[in-house]
Amino acid sequence: MVPQFEKWFSVWLAFLLALTCLFAPGALAAAPNPAQLALEPMPDGLMSALLLASAQHFQAGAAGYRYAEQKVTAQDGVAGDEFGHSVAIDGDTALVGAPRHQVGANNFQGAVYVFTWSGTTWKFEQELTAADGEEGDNFGWSVALSGTVAVVGAHYDKVGANTDQGSAYVFTRIGATWGERDKLTAADGAAGDRFGERVAVSGTTILVGVPFDDVGVNSDQGSVYVFVPDGFLNWEQQAQLTASDGEAQDNFGHSVGLSGNTALVGAHRDDVGPNVNQGSAYIFTRSGTIWTQQAQLTAADGEQGDTFGWSVALSGTIAVVGAHYDTVGANGGQGSAYVFTGSKALWTQQAQLTAADGEAGDHFGVSVALSGDTVLVAAYHDDVGANSDQGSAYVFTGSGATWTRQGKLTASDGAADDLFGLSVALSGDTALVGAFQNDVGANADQGSAYFFKPVFAVYLPLVSRNTP
Repeated sequence: MVPQFEKWFSVWLAFLLALTCLFAPGALAAAPNPAQLALEPMPDGLMSALLLASAQHFQAGAAGYRYAEQKVTAQDGVAGDEFGHSVAIDGDTALVGAPRHQVGANNFQGAVYVFTWSGTTWKFEQELTAADGEEGDNFGWSVALSGTVAVVGAHYDKVGANTDQGSAYVFTRIGATWGERDKLTAADGAAGDRFGERVAVSGTTILVGVPFDDVGVNSDQGSVYVFVPDGFLNWEQQAQLTASDGEAQDNFGHSVGLSGNTALVGAHRDDVGPNVNQGSAYIFTRSGTIWTQQAQLTAADGEQGDTFGWSVALSGTIAVVGAHYDTVGANGGQGSAYVFTGSKALWTQQAQLTAADGEAGDHFGVSVALSGDTVLVAAYHDDVGANSDQGSAYVFTGSGATWTRQGKLTASDGAADDLFGLSVALSGDTALVGAFQNDVGANADQGSAYFFKPVFAVYLPLVSRNTP
């Protein structure tokens, strides 16, 4: 990212240094507040990040970066909505799920809110609900976004006579308006499957995780369904993915990631050797219409109860897998995340990410996001100052095989038990973090979401004109 700033940095640096000539001797002996001099990366729109942050704040990061923050909430939000339970972002569009939002007389039917970037700020655009929504569906439990295609999971939807079979809804955007296009269900679905627990989309291909699907005689082994457009503005099932070594209670499909013709599926309760619930993740690739399992990923230092695979993210040849119950040193449940690189059947663990300030019970890795060579990992039970379980998220960037922490994100108005970070999303250099238990005004657990964007910081004074 730094090369983008070289031109503007040089111009501004020269200008700011020239200003020092206007000060009396000794006037620059004390540095001003650095936050007052943070500069936005100009190629993204002159001063747009400063405008974004004007009503919020800057957070210190590594290598001279700060992070501008904007908080969003639902315009019709009420207590218990859990807005921010799920988030997704792609370019200038973002989705925030509120699965317990009441729609009409239907408690917990759920809704999803669309926000768009105006050039200076994120603005509410539209509220999405299911045309056939009912009480308890939890529409918005999961969300995914790719271009003009949005997918929303409703994992408690009753399908026919099957309670909690679950479904997923496809919305597409024409102009500035989103419309419901299709409703996805499993042809072999059964009660309690929770189809839609997790969703992913890349282009027009959709993955839907069903972690409580019974496969053969294996209760809750889990599976993932692949859907593609049928040529008539609807989607049809292309494949059902299962683990070749799957067993009962693996919960395969609790997390899903998709990048082109490659899918990544987490099975956080998979037993690896004698290690119960160590967890694993599986790579599948598509050739034509055929999906094939290529690899099974596990942590090199994996242990019992790590729940590796609770969260996953995939972008090109990089995969990230969260293990939020991992014990780090003596800290039980501090959590970690693992970076793998590869393609097809050849995948190698490249790094294990942890929080330098991590503590027991932080649950670092509960959610992960990936965009290019930037990784976002949340620790939703992290204590921030005196605020227990406020939550935080960490930004890492990769260079070759080296991954370096660039910043730690927290909510400027965060409070105890917000659980900031249960959901995270990343697109380019913009991060979106949900805090689904954040109290908004007098509304307990209404929930909120926070956008963050890095800003390159320049500090004065760089020289002093003090003379003997």
